[in-house]
This record gives sequence, C-alpha cells and structure tokens, in this order.
Amino acid sequence: MVQETAVSASEAELQAALSLCDDENFRFLFDYSPQPIWVFDHDTFRFLDVNEAAVQKYGYTREDFLGMTIADVAHGEDPETLRRYASEVTLEYRKRRGCRHRLKNGVIITVDAYVRLLDLKGRRVSIAVIVDVTNVKKLQESLRQQTAYFKQLFSLSRDAIAIIDRHGVIFDANAAFERLFLYNHEELLGNDIQELIVPESHYHETFTLWARLYREGTMQHETVRKRKDGSTLYVSITGNAIKSGGRDVGYYVAFRDVTQQRRAAYEMERQSTHDLITAVLTRREFERTLQHLLRSNGRSHFQGILLFVDIDQFKVVNDAGGYGVGDSVLDRMARLIADVVRPVDLVARLVGDEFAILLINRTLAEARELSDRLLSVIRGHRFEFDGSNFSLTASIGMADIVDAGDDFKTLMSAVEGACRVAKAKGGDRAYVYRADDLEGNRQRNDSNWLVHIRDALENDRFVLYHQAIQRTGDRRDASHSEILLRIRNDDGSIVFPNLFIPAAERYRLMPRLDRHVLRKVFESYWDRSRADLPTILGINLSGETIVNPEFVDFVKDGFKASGVPPSSICFEITETTAIADMDNAAAFINEMRQLGCAIALDDFGSGMSSFEYLKLLKIDYLKIDKLFIQDLAGNPVGCEMVRAITSLARAMGVKTVAEYVETEGVLHELRSLDVDFVQGYAIHTPEPW
Repeated sequence: MVQETAVSASEAELQAALSLCDDENFRFLFDYSPQPIWVFDHDTFRFLDVNEAAVQKYGYTREDFLGMTIADVAHGEDPETLRRYASEVTLEYRKRRGCRHRLKNGVIITVDAYVRLLDLKGRRVSIAVIVDVTNVKKLQESLRQQTAYFKQLFSLSRDAIAIIDRHGVIFDANAAFERLFLYNHEELLGNDIQELIVPESHYHETFTLWARLYREGTMQHETVRKRKDGSTLYVSITGNAIKSGGRDVGYYVAFRDVTQQRRAAYEMERQSTHDLITAVLTRREFERTLQHLLRSNGRSHFQGILLFVDIDQFKVVNDAGGYGVGDSVLDRMARLIADVVRPVDLVARLVGDEFAILLINRTLAEARELSDRLLSVIRGHRFEFDGSNFSLTASIGMADIVDAGDDFKTLMSAVEGACRVAKAKGGDRAYVYRADDLEGNRQRNDSNWLVHIRDALENDRFVLYHQAIQRTGDRRDASHSEILLRIRNDDGSIVFPNLFIPAAERYRLMPRLDRHVLRKVFESYWDRSRADLPTILGINLSGETIVNPEFVDFVKDGFKASGVPPSSICFEITETTAIADMDNAAAFINEMRQLGCAIALDDFGSGMSSFEYLKLLKIDYLKIDKLFIQDLAGNPVGCEMVRAITSLARAMGVKTVAEYVETEGVLHELRSLDVDFVQGYAIHTPEPW
C-alpha cells in the first residue's frame, strides 16, 4: 500500500472542492448511492474522495482511502495496465468489465467499473462507480457445474428461457427465447432484460414481479411483452431462483407465448356477444345492453327508437338456394343496415331473418325517415344466386322506448307486433306501434295460446318425446336421452315448444308444465322394457321451478311413489337460469345431487363469465351452447374454443355434451375434440317417449 504523509495545498483545495460540490443533487447521489463511488487523480490514481458505500464494501476508512491509490485495491493489475486503461477514459462513462479488487480482509471480488473524466478547476480528475458482480461470476460457475441433461433441456426447450442476475442482466438465453423475441444471442447477453422485452407501459408491473421473485424465489404471471421489431405478444411467465451456497445467485425465467389462447378467449367472448353469420350483436347481448341503458338513464329519460326488421319471403330464399345462400343474404342484409345507421346505434340479429335496431337519441320522425331509407336500400340491392340476381324487401316495426314498455320482452313484443302488421299490409313498409292498437292484438294472440296450453293440460294433450344423447364415437350407444315436450292437436298435428313456451313463460305456467312432465315420466318410466330404458334421462326445468321450495318435496315424493331411481334422472338447467338466481340455483342443485340425481348446465358458453359461474355450481354435465357447435366444421377457431371448454370441464370432473349436432362434418370435428357426448338430428331424430 502506498502511504502519503502529507497532502499538498493544491490537493487540499481539490478535496474541498469535491466535498462542497455546487451541484447538490450530485452530492446527494454521491453520499447516498448504494454503489461504491471513487474520485481519484487521473494521472496518479490516488484517491481524492470516496463515499460511504465504498467504505462499507472495501472495509477501509475514508482516511485509509485518501492515503491509497487504485493499485492498492486492484488485484493483479500492474501500473502499465492501469495507465493504458486511463488513456481510454473520456468525459463519457466507460464500462470496464470483470475487474478484480481486494478488500481489506483479503477477499477478492469481481466488479464492473464505470469511469469518466471530470473537468474540475483545470485538474484531470476521474470518477468511478463500482458494481459488484461477484454473484454473477458465482452464477456462471454454478451453471457450468450443471449436468449435460439440464443444458440439453435448456437448449431444446420449447419455452423461451433466460437466465438473469439480480439486476436483470441476461447471462444466457436459449434458442426459443431468441426466436420468440427476435434477438440474436449476442444482442441478449449482458443486457437488461427489461429494456429489451418490457413495454414502457408495463415497467411498474415488472418491478413488482421482480420484487416478488427476489423476495419469494418464485413467480408466475401472465402479461404483455415486446419483441425487437416493436410488436407485442401475451406471455405466461414462470420464474425461479438459482441457488449456490444457500443464496440466490440468479434466476431462471421461462416465457410461453399465449397470444393465440388469449385471442381464442377474446373470440369466444366475442362470439358469445356477436352473431357468427352477420357479426352484429346476438339477441342476448342486445337485450343486456338495452337493459343496461334503460337502468342507467331511466326509461322515462332515455330517448331511443326500437326497430324490428324482418325480411319478407326469406323462407323462399332458403328453400331455393339452401342455407348457404340464406346465410349470405343475412350477412349482406346486416351490412346494408350498418351502412344506414350510425356507429353509436345498436344492431342485432335476433333469430333467423329477424334483426333489431336501437336508434339512440333519435326522434320518432327521424326513425321514420331512416326506416324509409333502409327499405329503399334493401329494395334496390341486387342479391346473387346461381348466376342470377334477385331482390328482396323487408317489413319494419318500430316503437318509441318511452311508450312501448318497461322491459325487454314487452318492448320486443311491441315492435314485433308492429312488424307483423307491416307484413299483413303487404310488406316492404314500416309500421309504428300504438298502445291502443297492437297491444290488443298481442294480448289476443297470447290469450289464444293460454287457452291452448290450459286445454292441453286438462285434456292430456301434452306428449313426451325423447332424443338420444350418445357417447362420441359410439353410434350404438343409447344410454342417455333428453325428454322433449310437444302438444298433439285434435287433428293429430304436433305443436313444437317454440310456439307455446313463450306464452307459458309470460303467464307463469312453466312450473305447472315442469311438474306435468316429471309426473308423466314417473308414471310411464316402467312401461318401457328394461332394455329400452336409458341410464340417464334428461329433464329440463325452468327458473321459476327451481326457486320454488315445494318442488323439492314434489320430486322426493315422486321418486318414492314411482320407484324410479334418482340416479336415472338428470335435471337440466340453463346457464341463464342459474346465473339469474345463483344462490337458489346452487341450493336446488345440492338438494338434487344429495338425492342422487345428476345435474346438467344447459346452453353453456354465453361469455367468459360462464367460467366464473361454473366454479360455483356443482354439476355433472355441461351442455355446450349451439352457438359453438352449429358452424364447427372447418372452423379452427371454433374447434379451439370447444377444446378449451372440454379441457376445463375435464379438469373439473364434468362431462361435456355437444348439442345441435346436425351434420356429419360437425360430428367428425367433435370426435377429435374430446367431447364426451353428442346430441342432435345427426345422431337421432326425436321420437315419442
């Protein structure tokens, strides 16, 4: 060590200048920096000042340092080497890697030194910031000791893997990391991983993640990262500490690209809210949005006009050209509507060839004008089929929201009734709802169905049909069936439920119908030969039924009196019903499962919220909504959605059923997607029970 017995006057002035630096920020950073900082004479390498971090790191007092030169702490560095390096130092910081320094206690550490010149009163003075990278070297040594097996896994892994030190500096990265983030190996090594792959908008989030990794030694998260070309992707991150001698010396961080899964989830959510054929809103989403607008603004304060659009003679298009042409017409019709309305207005496909439009902040006079323009656009458009052109017309019913009703069903009933009047007058026109006109028509129509339903109950004209539910891939399987309800007219014709169920719901007759169905099942169950009895028989229940506490006793008494085993019955509840009254639905499900019955959640897949509710309901079967099944053939995104649902269901121990399987193409796709059961006209045409 070089000892100095005195300090010249000029050097004393220099030290004083350093200690009383005019820049207070510099002085603050110098004194309180966690990294050791030296100020030294550029020519003699003698220390002129050091901060407290240097004293703590090296073990020397400040007075010790002032009597030393850099050569006294530099291990294995001769003066000539130091002078050669000093000649390369400029006014910009220059990094010198891998310097070896000796502490007062004799321990050798490895550091990176960041050095620059200071122009201070004409003197050549240098400042050095010292970063201890000893742990990085330990990490390197630890990794060199890893087995060839680990190295092979690292290099061949499909996950993008980086190994970083505590400062986030990349020590190594595998080929998958290079491919994922578009950097070559040299661009990665020695650089801060955050600067390379973290978008600025996610810096704070990343700081929190690293803090968790340093604190707990492990971390998992899903977030956004950027690539070299500026593009972004969703990744799943897993981080774990690498230990040496009981201490963390680095971190193993793996990245997996989940962009496609995120997009599939988004597409699933979008398909639950947007019609697959026309890309406009679904009836369910339209209803949800309209109800939200009414609640948020108050019906009396909401200015809007509701339109119901029905294509005239659309059945002729389907009969002549098939469903492919029909779908093409529906898509074009949606585009024509979108061209006429504003972006703020809502457009939905309700069912078949029926559309709904909500004109927001429009008057009835403006709606009349828009309807006339839309009818003209539809009338003037030429649709193509088989090399020839044809034209169509439409009928429109409209109503002012304030005048037409308090809820979605009432509003839709008003505009649908108005549309029927427009059709009755010859079509190709719009008709405005009037309470003193169409309301009576609607009531008479519903009253007719009410009389029909009551007559069918009293005269036992409700008949049960059933449709087989088969194990996927086993066309001979007949272990499951679903009970379906019909009305047989006096002339022998059959009335399908889509005609009478809406009136039964409106007049709150569904609980009575549900009991009637279950009673007939109990009475007729043993009339069938044991060979024909399905193992599981599905029976649909309405929302009003499952919240009625007396229904549970009715079920128990029925099982006891009939001798039908509870394990042979599976009650089907729609997702909408379950969500509407979660507590009562869960209570009913628990009661039935305790009896031994199975539970199926019907019409599953109405949105990402479905997955949240699924965790709260103890079910046995999950029936995937027709929205995801009907157009499955040749639809890779749809297949991935169904695969995601079946994967989740299997993880929860729930069997899946694909409904509305109507073509061999769809059935073929389902066989490869791990769906447990299939149901639909491609499997079995409903027949009398």
